[in-house]
Amino acid sequence: MTPTPPAAPASSSHRSAPSVSAPLSRTPPALALREIALDLLSLLWPCSCAICGAPDRELCTPCRSALRRAEGEWSSVVTPAGVVACIAGPYTGPLRVLLVGYKHAGRTAYAQPLGARLRAPLGAALRHTRSAEALLVTVPSRPASVRERGYRHVDLLVRRALRGMGSPGGAKARMVRRALVPLPGRTGQVGLDSNGRRRNASLIGVARPARRRLRGREVILVDDIVTTGATVAAAVRALEGAGARVIAVAALSATERRHRPEAALASEPKVSGPRWQRGLEQR
Repeated sequence: MTPTPPAAPASSSHRSAPSVSAPLSRTPPALALREIALDLLSLLWPCSCAICGAPDRELCTPCRSALRRAEGEWSSVVTPAGVVACIAGPYTGPLRVLLVGYKHAGRTAYAQPLGARLRAPLGAALRHTRSAEALLVTVPSRPASVRERGYRHVDLLVRRALRGMGSPGGAKARMVRRALVPLPGRTGQVGLDSNGRRRNASLIGVARPARRRLRGREVILVDDIVTTGATVAAAVRALEGAGARVIAVAALSATERRHRPEAALASEPKVSGPRWQRGLEQR
C-alpha cells in the first residue's frame, strides 16, 4: 500500500506541548544499543519505514519522533447514539498506514506508537466519569479475525495506552476483557451498504460472565476506527441493556465524510470542545 501523506493538523484539536527529539550525539546508551541491534537485524531482514520508505527500519527515527509530537492530540464528536467520542485523529496519513499494518499485516510492533496515540482520547473520555473507576470495554472482532491475527488488536492497544497514563481527573480505568462478543452471523463490515452495516453491527451482545460486573457501572467503549455509527450504537445498546452506563467512546481514528450537506451539520447534536472542520462520519 502506498502511504498517504500526513493530514494537516485539525484547527480545533487539543494538543499537548510538543516534544523535541534529542540529537543523535545525545542518544541514551540503551537507545544507542537498540539502534545498533536494529542495524544488525536489517542486514538479515531488509525492511523500510512504513511511512516514508527510509531503509533499514520498519519505523524510522524521524517518523517515530513525528508520531510522538502528535501524541497529545484528540478531538471530540457526538455519535448517533448520543455518546461523546474522543478520537486521536482522522483515518489518514501515518495513522492509517500504521493501523493497516498493525491490523492486516501482523505488525504488532506498531501497537506501541498506536497505543501512545490512543492515550490522549482515552484520558479525555475518562474525565467524563463521576466515579472513582470506569470500566473499559472494547468493541469485539469476529473470531475468524482474531484467529487470523493471533491477538485481539483493540485489547492490545488499550493495554499499551494504559501504561503510564495515570488517573485523569483522579479516576482509574480498568479493562473488562471480552465483555462484548459478536453474535452468530456477524461478518466483516467491508463491502456492505448502510443497511447491511446496521444489520450486521447489531449482532453484538454482552457475554454472560460480564453482566454482573457491568451492572450499574460507568463504561468507556473503545474501538480502533469510527466510521458510520452502526457499531458504536449497537455496542451502546447492548451494554446499557446489561445495566451499564456508557459515558464516552475512545477511538484511535475516524473517517471523514467528504460530501456532507450543510443541513445535516446544522441538525446534528453539538458538543462543547473541538470537532474537525468538515465533520465526521461516526461508527
